[in-house]
Amino acid sequence: LRPLTVSEIIGGAFAALRANPRAMFLPALLVMGVLGGVSAVLTYVLQNSTLLDLDGRTTQGAVEALLILPALVTLSPSTLIATVVSIVANGLLTGLLIVTVSRAVLGRVASPGQAWAQTRGRIWALLGQALLITLIETVPPAGATLVATALLRQVLGNNTGSSGEVLLVILVILLVLLVWVLMTVFLVVRLFPAPAALILENTSVASSIRRSWTLTRGSFWRVLGALVLVAGAIGIVAGVGGGVVTVLQPGSATVAASVVMLATTLATALVMPFTASVAALIYIDLRMRKEGLDIELRRAAAQ
Repeated sequence: LRPLTVSEIIGGAFAALRANPRAMFLPALLVMGVLGGVSAVLTYVLQNSTLLDLDGRTTQGAVEALLILPALVTLSPSTLIATVVSIVANGLLTGLLIVTVSRAVLGRVASPGQAWAQTRGRIWALLGQALLITLIETVPPAGATLVATALLRQVLGNNTGSSGEVLLVILVILLVLLVWVLMTVFLVVRLFPAPAALILENTSVASSIRRSWTLTRGSFWRVLGALVLVAGAIGIVAGVGGGVVTVLQPGSATVAASVVMLATTLATALVMPFTASVAALIYIDLRMRKEGLDIELRRAAAQ
């Protein structure tokens, strides 16, 4: 119950997982397991129907169809629905897991039923916040991407421009992409504690976002350092899940895509409790540094 270093936040997240694995992993595995199964089936059906449509085409037509297959999968209604459901599941599970971690900070063990009892009244707020934060984090970078795409099309379609003009446009595209990356990182860091503020302070969606923005002011690099370590852990788990593709036969692309979808979702279920633990501890650490929350927590722990 004192301000934490980045390494202590990461260590505390692992400690929370060890202290109450049932409440931390069970909800995530149940929800994301169902979601992964549905997403895998939708991916298999979509890709299989698209590949069957290639029969009877010329070689050139088949190659063109295969090139646009990833775009069809990404932009298909089934994938978009799965994306929305994933955002909803992430928002709900994050709320449940944050409650569990907040109890662990006080040395108390919360069962899945107790976490649900404290979270169920905030379900709609959690879902609304998850969707709103997703829009905030994706719309500005998407706008930058559209600008870069328009410039790239102009370069590819303009055969009369000088080499200097082409080089200038390429540099502008690289600059736009750099802005896209920086903007995304900045928004993710500043909004990361918002779910914890929503649940633990019982505030509104807009207020929780403003609260997150206030708490992270002046602590950007500290929060970013913790998120970089979290991203490293996620990358390791995702890499292990993606390695499933290497054991599949080259001709089973449809099955491979479905298995990867399921493996990725299950890997997310394993990583999500850790991410939620880090979010809760970062929120608590920021409040201890700015508002003396550690004093209040000591009093609560003594009761």
